[in-house]
Amino acid sequence: MEHAAGFARDDDTQARQRKLTEFAASIAVWKGDLPLLADLLSLAGTGSIPNPELTPQRRKEKTFDLLIRGLETVARQDSVLMFFEDVHWMDPTSRELLDLTLARIERLPVLLIATFRP
Repeated sequence: MEHAAGFARDDDTQARQRKLTEFAASIAVWKGDLPLLADLLSLAGTGSIPNPELTPQRRKEKTFDLLIRGLETVARQDSVLMFFEDVHWMDPTSRELLDLTLARIERLPVLLIATFRP
């Protein structure tokens, strides 16, 4: 997401927030989701982007929905290759996101590769 928003290594917080705001505005599926995007990138609550005022559970649900909607949007434009490495060390929250992703990509041009050790 940082790459898609055009972040540079030497960007300060204000520059990153500006770039993220422009990026979110250019992606119709993420309109209104700027505080969640900023929170995901540790940019919320600093400068002009407020923290999302949600319970932790609701924040997680909305963030998962945001990520999956973004994936679906990209996959409708072009094929997507996703990697999940070392799934055997995956935490429960990441597992939940992977499960939701698998359920939603069934009919999309997405190749998902997951590596794990027994």
